[in-house]
Amino acid sequence: FSEIKEILNTLQTHIPLFKLLSQQCVHTRHWMRLMNMCEQQWSLQEDTFCIGDLFRAELLSVREAVEELVLCATKEAHIEASLQRITAQWKSRQLVFMRHPKGWGDILKGDDAYSVKDALEESQMQLSSLLTSRHIDAFKDEVKLWVVKLSATSETL
Repeated sequence: FSEIKEILNTLQTHIPLFKLLSQQCVHTRHWMRLMNMCEQQWSLQEDTFCIGDLFRAELLSVREAVEELVLCATKEAHIEASLQRITAQWKSRQLVFMRHPKGWGDILKGDDAYSVKDALEESQMQLSSLLTSRHIDAFKDEVKLWVVKLSATSETL
C-alpha cells in the first residue's frame, strides 16, 4: 500500500509541471533550457521522448524555474503572434500610387496615404513596445528588421 501511495504522491506533484510543459507555447528552445537547468539530456523526438525522462530530471527541484520558463514561453508566444500579425499586414498591404497632378512623379493615392501612414505609425509603436520586452531575445533580429523596413517606408512616403 505504501508503494502505491508514494507513486500517487509523486504523480500528484509532477503532473502540474507536466501540464505546464505540455503547453503549445513551449518549443524546442525551451526544452533545451530545461535540460540545461536539470543538467540532463533526453531526446525530443516524438517517438523516443518519454515521461520517464522528466521524472529522472527531478523537476521538483527546479519547480520555480520550470514555472518561469513556461511563463517566458507564454510571453514569447504573444510576441511571436504580434510579430506575425505585423508581418502579415505589411506583406499583404498594397500601396496605390497615382501620378502627381503637376507631373512631379508618383505619389500615394489620397485616402490611402492617410491610412498607410496611420498603419505605419501603429506598427512602429507595436514593434517598439515588443523591443522593450525582456522576452524578446528569440525574435529580436526579426523585430529590428521590421523596424528598419517600416522606418524606411515611412521616411520614403
